[in-house]
Amino acid sequence: MGSLRGEDVALVRPYVLAWEKRGQPRRSVIVAAHLPSEAWSVLQGVH
Repeated sequence: MGSLRGEDVALVRPYVLAWEKRGQPRRSVIVAAHLPSEAWSVLQGVH
């Protein structure tokens, strides 16, 4: 997540924490953290 800007980290962090709490593999969390903003907008609509 080091390549993300501060505001991006603030938006992505809740999802990363939620994934970790659900016991998802960390590799999936890392992949999800690099999704473009359009993909995160879709995820926000799903959740």
